[in-house]
Amino acid sequence: MAANTLKLRAVGQDLVEHAEILAAGDAALDTVREHYNPIITEVMTMPKPVVAAVNGVAAGAGAAVALACDFRVAARAARFVMSFAQVGLGPDSGVSWTLPRLVGLATATEMLMLAVPVPADRALSLGLVTAVVPDEEFSENAFGLARRLAAGPTQSYAAIKKALLYAATHDLAEALEEEAVLQNQLGRTADHGAATTAFVRKEKPRYQGR
Repeated sequence: MAANTLKLRAVGQDLVEHAEILAAGDAALDTVREHYNPIITEVMTMPKPVVAAVNGVAAGAGAAVALACDFRVAARAARFVMSFAQVGLGPDSGVSWTLPRLVGLATATEMLMLAVPVPADRALSLGLVTAVVPDEEFSENAFGLARRLAAGPTQSYAAIKKALLYAATHDLAEALEEEAVLQNQLGRTADHGAATTAFVRKEKPRYQGR
């Protein structure tokens, strides 16, 4: 199981194309339901970590896709802008769910209503990104993180991702039970056994994803 790296550069909906569709009399707002929502669902529920590599401006739905990822590595030149209100729209692509969980309700409201671009350093302080790296080191850092994740305990990562998503919409008792179920499954894996042996022997574990 490998970690996915999603590179984002100046990503957002093509408003020129959208304007042409509107002029033709077809609002085509089902694009959100038919196209963006499945992408967000796939990114957030796939049993592997996803790294967003943001180099440039991530705007609107592009920013939302980045927020759906598990890790976000940003170049220092990167910017995030929740541009929905600028074109008279509300949030989509899951950003009403992900953004307040990352930055809190007040800051999410500010970002969505005022649509002011957030530079990389502020994004880091808000918790929007995992790391900010020099532009010239951007690719090396983003793909380095992906390689590290791919060589790690991938079944454990899948369970962590599943548990966090489950806990976000369930109460404590249900979250505890889900953890117990996942832990029972992981406790039977070859990776857990090998890692435990390696720990006792003070060796570096080698994971095989099984």
